[in-house]
Amino acid sequence: MKKIILILLAAFAAATCSKPQYPSFFVPGSEDFTHENVEISSMIMYSTGKDIQSTLEATIDHEAGTVAFIVPRAKRDQFDLTKVKLSATIFYDAEITPSLGGKIWDVTSDESGNPRIKLTVKATMTGKTKEYTVKGYVSSK
Repeated sequence: MKKIILILLAAFAAATCSKPQYPSFFVPGSEDFTHENVEISSMIMYSTGKDIQSTLEATIDHEAGTVAFIVPRAKRDQFDLTKVKLSATIFYDAEITPSLGGKIWDVTSDESGNPRIKLTVKATMTGKTKEYTVKGYVSSK
């Protein structure tokens, strides 16, 4: 009889365990911390030249998954598009691959006209991903 009571108590205890509920003020419109934001909110290109240190912000098309660095013609001497550094801003618990930090990138197109850089942003909680291509060119204006 004691075994049956212990089994029933253990079953009752297991049945009453549930996922903790977090207050909705942590994540607006949500009951928990799960989210899946996989967008690049901004991206900056840095010149690597010794004489002039310049930066340029990208134009991002989230629908098409493209990141474009359009260098104004007047600033073309400040950037060697085959040797730039990049940084991106993404949601706090997303990850971007390949990692951008500490590398020199070539943002020009390959021989076929395709972007050389393909990035994947992944929401670490849900596994949702989004692909981006990165390309830089000098504007005709």
